[in-house]
Amino acid sequence: MEKKKIKVRIGQKYYTILHDENEEYIKQIEHYLNTKIAAASTNGIQLGEQTATAMAALAVTDELFKAQQSFTSLSNDASRMVEEYDRLKTDYQDLQEQVNSLLRQNEELKRRTNRF
Repeated sequence: MEKKKIKVRIGQKYYTILHDENEEYIKQIEHYLNTKIAAASTNGIQLGEQTATAMAALAVTDELFKAQQSFTSLSNDASRMVEEYDRLKTDYQDLQEQVNSLLRQNEELKRRTNRF
């Protein structure tokens, strides 16, 4: 995909970036980051633009790390569930074979008792 120039405003500054995502997606990111910058600036303390941007970067990085940890945990859970499913499937097949064997034995015993 060809990279496009997209103009964004981060805090009070404008930047032109090259990106291969669509403009709407980049604008969503721009809005999200500016919301974080505004939130850092409204915590009751007057922050300079650079400090507010740094605080927003820390907040977004914290969210990223937590999301990665959550993803890793969910991925591990999914792997364990797949392993458990495979084990249960094997157990079910073994039990089904035992049931079939017992049914055959039962039929054989019925035939033997009917002879008497």
